[in-house]
Amino acid sequence: MKTIVLFDKVAGLNNVDAPTRMVYDPSNSIINLAEAVNIDVDNTGRPKRRCGYTATARTESSHSMFTGRTGTYFIAGTVMYRLNGDATRTSIATGIVADLPMYYIEVLDTIYFANGLQKGILVNGVYYDWSIGTYYGPTTHRQFSAPPTGTILEVYNGTMFIVVKNVLWYSERFGMNLFDLARNFIWFEDDITMLMAVKDGLFVSTTKKVVFLQGNYPDEFKQSHVSDQPAVPGTAVKVNAEDVESGNVSAFKSSMSGKGVIWTTLSGIYFGHEGGESKCLTGNRIKLPSVSSGCAAFHDGKYLVTFNN
Repeated sequence: MKTIVLFDKVAGLNNVDAPTRMVYDPSNSIINLAEAVNIDVDNTGRPKRRCGYTATARTESSHSMFTGRTGTYFIAGTVMYRLNGDATRTSIATGIVADLPMYYIEVLDTIYFANGLQKGILVNGVYYDWSIGTYYGPTTHRQFSAPPTGTILEVYNGTMFIVVKNVLWYSERFGMNLFDLARNFIWFEDDITMLMAVKDGLFVSTTKKVVFLQGNYPDEFKQSHVSDQPAVPGTAVKVNAEDVESGNVSAFKSSMSGKGVIWTTLSGIYFGHEGGESKCLTGNRIKLPSVSSGCAAFHDGKYLVTFNN
């Protein structure tokens, strides 16, 4: 009897084309999957069952987990906790507005956080108010204020950026708590849903599109168009560019090193690198239903993302 190989490896999920119209390449026996439930595909194209999960000692409803140099923090109810090594928890701050996503950014030994209504800092794990700082420099008539209470936070080239709806506020350089609210802002037509820095600029997604702000300082930024597909809020993560499968980014002009960004849109998963270069890693094979937000991580060489309906 003659052995017939139906497929030797898979290229991943394709939920756009009808199952009867999946492209099959008989020269290398590669096929797409019309459905993949609890399936991982390794770099050789081999499908395998995804490992299960084991419950930990912490089972209460919680959200907004962040791991920094000084520990891991999360929100449960109206309290911010530090997660201890033995899975116990220590209260860090109380009076947190319940169910609002908390955003974090770490600079040296300080973690800055905000949820749109509240803000604060953790210095070596101890909570303090995020208030106005002291100005040091040439004599000026400029008026400085405390940081606005926003949501998404990012630090680029020594400058703190804070999103408040459709406005991107930025601090004095190396003055994370000094804001000139009369001058230091960038206005967008639509609300901002993603803000991620790479070597030479910022990827910014609004509810309508993704753009790249390139330059060393905000007053030098030049805006370029990246994509008409906006990022799903909460799905962007920073990665080492070397960890991204090289075949997916072979069309990039710049060398693949340093930090890159992965985010998800309703039409696929994108990778962005310095210079504002970007590429849809999933091609035209993935289409998501309408989702409001998500949560993502890069773990063990994999981009993991979940969605809220």
